[in-house]
Amino acid sequence: MNFYFTEFPVLTSSRLQLVQIDETHLHDIFEIFSNENVVCYYNVEQLRTLEDAKPIVDWFTLKFNDKKGLRWGIMLKGESKIIGTIGINTFTWGHKGVIGYDLNAGYWNNGYMNEAINAVVQFGFEAFGLARIEAEVMPGNMGSEKVLLKSGFEYEGTLRRTLYWNGRWYDMQMYSILNPAIVV
Repeated sequence: MNFYFTEFPVLTSSRLQLVQIDETHLHDIFEIFSNENVVCYYNVEQLRTLEDAKPIVDWFTLKFNDKKGLRWGIMLKGESKIIGTIGINTFTWGHKGVIGYDLNAGYWNNGYMNEAINAVVQFGFEAFGLARIEAEVMPGNMGSEKVLLKSGFEYEGTLRRTLYWNGRWYDMQMYSILNPAIVV
């Protein structure tokens, strides 16, 4: 099957709207990725200038344009500020997808990420027919582990030396959730 979206899909939940990220959101992306607490378990450099946000926004746009993934901006309903991002970064249609996410530290511990994950998982299962969705977490990122477990993901094991970034190898913990509509 082909990636059939010609327009970026907008998702909604009870408190959130997940929207396409574009250059009007540069300040919001900078605010998220310039916080060392947000990026310390992420293979992205902490942003130092507003201009540093542009390649991130461009990468999100390119993933959609190349039909290789989707990355949404997370907004509170009725507001225009992006408080985080979430996406199916890669996928194999009808098989599996890999999600990633981040949240502005000022919005932590409010259940927003669980709500966003649940919306994206439902979308992945329904729109892409995914049998499973995976998330990789750096060991020590307890916040991300808790969010995934609360969202129904299960810990599967540790992938040893699976991420090479900044001249160093990292282990990653694998979590997944299975599509309940697919019976084996």
